[in-house]
Amino acid sequence: MITTLHTHETPNLLLRPIRAADTHTIHTLYSTPETMAWRGAAVFTSPDETQALLFHWRRIEARQTGFRIGIEHKQTAQLIGTAGFKHINHTHRSGEIGYELLPAYWNRGYMTEALKPIIELTAAHYHLHTVTANIDPAHTASKRVLEKLGFVQEAHFRENYFFERWWNSAIWVKHI
Repeated sequence: MITTLHTHETPNLLLRPIRAADTHTIHTLYSTPETMAWRGAAVFTSPDETQALLFHWRRIEARQTGFRIGIEHKQTAQLIGTAGFKHINHTHRSGEIGYELLPAYWNRGYMTEALKPIIELTAAHYHLHTVTANIDPAHTASKRVLEKLGFVQEAHFRENYFFERWWNSAIWVKHI
């Protein structure tokens, strides 16, 4: 798994464990309306929400049922997002990815660059057969990322999730 490698470099990015110093940037990510518009979740308004999220990420990593890592831009040495597996099902050798970037870094290929090694290393470590992503079908940038990574949309659920309104879900799948 990537977190056991401590860091992994790509041409533009350093994929690394989340640090205490990242708390402010993670709070910024989750309190930015543009970022949260695609998540079907509330915009963070309190540092306590960020601390709860960090605790959740540590807990799933300790249980080996998921993880989240930081995406650092090598040129600026700044955290620009996070990515990882929201859930890993060992019995069925499957996992679901999740990811987000600060809006200033959207549409530059960084998420594709980050997810490729995350998926490959995690799939090899856990002998995964299937990786899924659940996105808003209207999120064209996320669709492009998944298509570049070899995912295929296998399902489209209408109004299957409620947060302040009914949301649709597109399930994208990659068989390893």
